[in-house]
Amino acid sequence: MLSSRGWLELDFPETWIVATPGRARGPGGARLILDDILESAKPVESAEAVEAHETWCEGHHLNAQQTRIEETPGGITVLRSFGETRSDDFLLVAHLWTGRRLSLLEFRAPLERLSDEDLAAVLGALLEARPAEREPG
Repeated sequence: MLSSRGWLELDFPETWIVATPGRARGPGGARLILDDILESAKPVESAEAVEAHETWCEGHHLNAQQTRIEETPGGITVLRSFGETRSDDFLLVAHLWTGRRLSLLEFRAPLERLSDEDLAAVLGALLEARPAEREPG
């Protein structure tokens, strides 16, 4: 699956339905959005990405239970948090960046429909995130 502007590539099982670049649904009904949100004149610094992530979580009322930062083998830095929202949805949000580009992943599912398989697919895709091989058009 490619992000909205084609900056990132994430691998999902064939059971996922990709509607358009950056938009997909898991077999359990969860929805995933992968938007490319910023192309900066200078490289994105970790402190800037952390601030954007914290601001996003606060603005979307995410009661984060865990926040992690890690680097993928493909050279993408991933900062992710998950937890419940006011509407009792499960939400996993991640900011992903490399060089001058910053992207946002949002995975959301009603708690009663949260599938272990969907969650595992998203976490696996995040750990293997990489820059897209083609130049964005």
